[in-house]
Amino acid sequence: MGALLSLRDSLSRFYGKYDTVIRLICKFLLAFLSFSAINGRLPGMTWIGSPLLIVLAALICAFLPSNSIVMVSTAMLLLHFYAISLEAALAGGGMLIIGCLLYFSIAPSSSVPVVLTALAIGKGIPCAVPVIFGLVGGPLAAAGVIFGTFIYYLTENVRTYGGSLEASSADAAEAMIQKMTVMMRQVMSDRRMMVMAVSLAVTLWVIWLFRRMAVKYAWMVAAVFGCLTCVLIRSGGALIFGLRLDIPGLILELITALIVAWLAQAFLFSLDYRRTENVRFEDEDYYYYVKAVPKRKIRRVRRTRRVERRER
Repeated sequence: MGALLSLRDSLSRFYGKYDTVIRLICKFLLAFLSFSAINGRLPGMTWIGSPLLIVLAALICAFLPSNSIVMVSTAMLLLHFYAISLEAALAGGGMLIIGCLLYFSIAPSSSVPVVLTALAIGKGIPCAVPVIFGLVGGPLAAAGVIFGTFIYYLTENVRTYGGSLEASSADAAEAMIQKMTVMMRQVMSDRRMMVMAVSLAVTLWVIWLFRRMAVKYAWMVAAVFGCLTCVLIRSGGALIFGLRLDIPGLILELITALIVAWLAQAFLFSLDYRRTENVRFEDEDYYYYVKAVPKRKIRRVRRTRRVERRER
């Protein structure tokens, strides 16, 4: 634990010196991963997936607010949808734009939960995102988690069904409307998306509620209960809707989420419960009972000039 606390202090001092540069690098990496994932999963316009274009777009987003990552990603998705089919672009793009408007009206301050959720689902570790934002964020981060889930499954449905839509009408306009209706019905009836969105949002809320409780190791207790909630909802959804549940993958996902929670507690909420003090004081109207728990810190030995002279 001492080595971990020393590392935490070193990272804290390093971030204090170079916080601006570190934020730019983090936004660049987030944008680069998002754009690379989009161009890697959609067989659309190949020129958008040029490494030089991806790096340039990520570099521009690094100097803009984080919401620019979602906007540029939305533009890339629309171009890929159009390359797959016109109906996919109209139906999928319309749902995507409506989702963006709804999300930015609810939580306009940050798009980081959206991007991280979509990336985490693609990597098979979606539970890690509500764990970290339930511990360090607030309940509104659930909106980003839900929207990120919607973007991922919308992309998957367009990639799978967008190029093979069929219509029974001979009229071109009516056939297009039928294909768009099929596309929208396919996305909105996706049980995997519904189960994943509900499980991640509820997990975030459970963790946020538990980590605010005045109990020992509140963050780890919140993470454990949140992970159990995620398992129960996803298992129940798989049984009700007949979905496939990857047990080994789910176990690996929970282990990853708990490791993320442990690191978050070690670096952001490390308390020494052995030195807990209960204090009582009063004023003219009330008695106050306070429970004080000190933070874990590295004790630095201050060397005086007199001690240094003796050692010489």
